[in-house]
Amino acid sequence: MKQDFPLFTHNPDLVYLDYANTAPKPQTVIQAVCDYYTHYSGNVHRANHDIGSRADHAYETARHRIATYFGVQQDEVVFQKNTTEAINLVAQSFVGKLIEPGDKILLTGLEHHANLVSWQLLAARTGAELVFSQVDEDGCFDEQHWLKLLISGVRFAAFTAVSNVTGERFPIEQMLAAARGLGVPTLIDGAQLTPHERVDFDKLGADFLVFSGHKIYGPTGIGVLIGRYELLDQMTPWIGGGDMIDTVHLSGSTFQEPPLRFEAGTPPIASVIGLGAAIDYLEQHLTPAQHELESKMMQGVLDALNSIEGIHFLGDPDRDARLASFVIEGVHSADLGAYLNEKNVAVRVGKMCAHPLLERCGVDSAVRASIGLCTDQSDIDQFATAITKAVQRLR
Repeated sequence: MKQDFPLFTHNPDLVYLDYANTAPKPQTVIQAVCDYYTHYSGNVHRANHDIGSRADHAYETARHRIATYFGVQQDEVVFQKNTTEAINLVAQSFVGKLIEPGDKILLTGLEHHANLVSWQLLAARTGAELVFSQVDEDGCFDEQHWLKLLISGVRFAAFTAVSNVTGERFPIEQMLAAARGLGVPTLIDGAQLTPHERVDFDKLGADFLVFSGHKIYGPTGIGVLIGRYELLDQMTPWIGGGDMIDTVHLSGSTFQEPPLRFEAGTPPIASVIGLGAAIDYLEQHLTPAQHELESKMMQGVLDALNSIEGIHFLGDPDRDARLASFVIEGVHSADLGAYLNEKNVAVRVGKMCAHPLLERCGVDSAVRASIGLCTDQSDIDQFATAITKAVQRLR
């Protein structure tokens, strides 16, 4: 599969194990972006010429393609620039209208900052209270405590589907069913789920789902909010400007229906078109056979790490995870990352945009290895060799 990705053509010695950070782009995605800029780089929703019409068609075709992939209607797909912006839109335009001082918003202690700081800002503005389900000292999610907090009375619940630090997949189906039974609206951070699992939004039962294009082999600068239309229709604009309006007068304005109501200004047209191509690629390759291959590769990562004396994982990753974060006794994470980089092995080092979780696990920084569509046995073998030599040299 690497032959589809120019990154590996131009860097044949690269062992890329940083998919949870961002995924490489297949040539089909790059070509879709280039075709827009080369052949029909008009603006959308505001041109009456052929170039603009072609841009309109490609842009809305991408929206339709995404909607079909996730099993939703086209007007339930809202383009934002990333997962972070999509969460903030829901926080400010939906939850912000529901919340009264003292109302509780339920989160977990494993959230990426995108699904934490957004709610902190809202709580500071509205007087809402944030409540967090427990995380044990190893970084594992406590489902029973989450359910206890849910039953105690919350106004909204937001949680990741897969931790970007531990790789743990939450029991989101059961969590969503419990919330739905109590009438609690929900948001799922799908940034780490969507690269590895196809999601049927209606079957899942969430009210909102967010994800980033660059993690599913698409361009940077584009994210998606999928929301139930009846909820999107209740939301007021968060950002105002061109294209999201219906009428404008000096005395006031009226606004378009969703999703355009939330897409003010000239959108990232090329990135949207590229995301449509990424969805096509993902659908073609995200097969049961690929899932089993990724599980095999993940087991290889874990075998290599478990052979090292003094390894400590954040969480409890297994072959069904797609990432593993760890520290090694006597070896600083930054030094380990630098050594691996010298050996052409790319991993993530730091706090993984999850400071509270690392603090709970008692570490200042960690190393994360994550796999994806292009990970093969050669990558695993080179990683195992490099990390063994790194520990021998650095410890």
